[in-house]
Amino acid sequence: MKNLPTILCAVIIIFGAGYASAQPHYQVDVAGEGGKSFVNEVDISVCNQETLDIYLADADAPQIAGGCWIDFSSSTADIVYVSAGRAFTDGSEGPTGPWDPGTGVLVNEPAGPGTLMYVVANLSGASPDGDGDLIIGSITLESVGSHDATVTITTIPAVDTWIPIDDASVASAALVIHQICGCMTDADCDDGIFCNGVEDCYEECCLCLPGTPPCDDGDPCTVNDCDWDTQTCNYNDCAATSQFDPCCNEPICDGASSCYCWGDFDCDEDVDAADIPIFLGDFGRSQYFNPCTNENDCNADFNCDGNVDADDLTKFLEDFGRSQFFNPCPACVGWRCVYP
Repeated sequence: MKNLPTILCAVIIIFGAGYASAQPHYQVDVAGEGGKSFVNEVDISVCNQETLDIYLADADAPQIAGGCWIDFSSSTADIVYVSAGRAFTDGSEGPTGPWDPGTGVLVNEPAGPGTLMYVVANLSGASPDGDGDLIIGSITLESVGSHDATVTITTIPAVDTWIPIDDASVASAALVIHQICGCMTDADCDDGIFCNGVEDCYEECCLCLPGTPPCDDGDPCTVNDCDWDTQTCNYNDCAATSQFDPCCNEPICDGASSCYCWGDFDCDEDVDAADIPIFLGDFGRSQYFNPCTNENDCNADFNCDGNVDADDLTKFLEDFGRSQFFNPCPACVGWRCVYP
């Protein structure tokens, strides 16, 4: 299978330029990857989602209140909001963080589509982790377009976001999300293999969909087979599973073993009296065939219910089929049932 081309569109976070190493600044970590690893760009396959944890890095001192303003209003054609979680200490929603339960507030679209506002508070002060970082909350975004999307993270406009940190000292961040597209046309998905069909590109999600196997002639009595070496279709085999199958009347099934009478117990290609002792030797006496003198000695409880009765005849015929002796064929030519 040939390699599929990969078309890359990007979402990247670019941090505010020029902040000092110890200056408080917003950072983003991809949730669920273990540990904490701040990133400045994220790849998301189109139609897929990514959850991001938002931090105030280098917060250093405990905080009484904080939050952030998230804006991707210029990229709503390519990235959409799915959900958000507040940093509750009990871990019941979003990432575990230092904020008290009930003190986080999320406002979706405070300034229209593509805007979010987090406000978190803790009267006793929230202490940063060992690296001096404070987690604020998490957001889940979904890629829906084919262009780069930018997400900016700032303090909340026109209000004091952080206490006691001075908001003027907090550097903003801008996240760019790279959107990965697997295909743009059907040709991008073609693996060149005939027998698995022609692949399609689901353009809305840049996703290659498997093809429909090409070898189906619509005839239930033929076996559909694809030759992977010659890349051709074959329909020469009979699909009948028993001599009761209607396909046994079709020319494709002439001579098929599944359509033979099942009474040729001595395998001489003829159903005749010589088959009776073979049958009795293989399957025992019953009150129907060479009756027992003592029913308790019969070995014909074919449905295993502890009794030899009419139900066993039905079960026998289901298991061993027709013959000129038992549930005869309408006609039996050689060792094959022939139906009207």
